Amino acid sequence: MTAALAVTCYSNAQAERFHKVSRKLDVFCTGGELTVHADEHVDPHRCGGCGLRLSTAAEICPRCVHRSQILGRVWDILRPQLMWSIMLCVLTIVGVAAELVPPKLQQYLVDNVLGEHAIDEPQSTFLQALLLVVLALAGSRVTLSVVGVFKGRLATSIGSSLTHRLRGEMVHKLQKLAISYYDRHQVGSLMSRVAYDSEVRHGLVHQLTGGFLLQILQLVGVGGMLIWLNPRLAVYTLSMG
Repeated sequence: MTAALAVTCYSNAQAERFHKVSRKLDVFCTGGELTVHADEHVDPHRCGGCGLRLSTAAEICPRCVHRSQILGRVWDILRPQLMWSIMLCVLTIVGVAAELVPPKLQQYLVDNVLGEHAIDEPQSTFLQALLLVVLALAGSRVTLSVVGVFKGRLATSIGSSLTHRLRGEMVHKLQKLAISYYDRHQVGSLMSRVAYDSEVRHGLVHQLTGGFLLQILQLVGVGGMLIWLNPRLAVYTLSMG
């Protein structure tokens, strides 16, 4: 009995390609003709549109998928947490507004409290106005801190709920699949999807409220505040930026 000779080694990701090679070698060894067709050069694990490597031949390419489908899926995931998501957006707006209060108070302090006409005002009136501005500044900072705490906790709660529900749906779906499905797919990839890919939804909530959405609101708010304080200086500043 002839011992088997290992000619090459390959990972499970290349199994389909080497199966084709093995079948053609079997035909060639039995006297058949070794032919290669044009469609056999096509890698089923790559997207036909952009060439991105896919984990399975049946996987939908994330680059070529329609954006409306992604937004629809995100909406389906966020719908059970709609009220809490709206509250989170409201807290984000309140936080941005609290950040814009100090510049206006500083303008009032310089122009009205510490201005030239403030010399003619009684000292008691000056102290009351100064105290009012200081308390307003302190109140805006306290409001910003409180909003930040509640926003962080709410974002964590929403993200954890989304991750928990998505993982439950994925596990329930995997339990209903046939054994042949696991023969065609890598177990490590499936575990990674359940354990790590679902965690992306948790980061999405923090990215919207603490990153992308927050920066857009801050940009709009700061631009509006600049125009309110000094339109000419605002146009100059925005054009130079």
